[in-house]
Amino acid sequence: MKQLILIRHAKSSWNSVFIEDRLRPLNARGKKNAPMMGEVLREKQIGFDRIFSSPAHRAWSTAKKICKPLGFPKTDILREERLYGATVDTLYYLLGEVEDSINRLAIVGHNPTLTEFVNRLLDNPIANMPTCGIVVANFGCDTWKDVSHHTYVSHEFWYPKLFQQ
Repeated sequence: MKQLILIRHAKSSWNSVFIEDRLRPLNARGKKNAPMMGEVLREKQIGFDRIFSSPAHRAWSTAKKICKPLGFPKTDILREERLYGATVDTLYYLLGEVEDSINRLAIVGHNPTLTEFVNRLLDNPIANMPTCGIVVANFGCDTWKDVSHHTYVSHEFWYPKLFQQ
């Protein structure tokens, strides 16, 4: 069984039109939602063996804030250049490179790619993966190369508004 945790970066700031896209930071809502969603994962006993993050500042910051409540060392978050501007095919290629000894893999990335990828994998499509949204998908296979719609078993889909009053 393989478990894939897909995380869209938290809400980022658009305060300056002069800042390079890769350098955009999280805004106040993003800084609040990312650790909250890390708590959700901890409460639901969802962890990971490895985490890849886009090198964009907003994704990297999201990964660090989500990992903290889980006790996952931020030094073990791996920057993956290909996740910035990735296509769905890039994500499949990346999965195929993951060692099969890893059973729970998290990827922190961007839309629209994450929504498109989720919709190729799952039985129930989602219209949009919101900022800081998380899909935890289970696959009945032993290798990452076999993760596909055909090996899909089940999933959970959470996002900040589900947990806010």
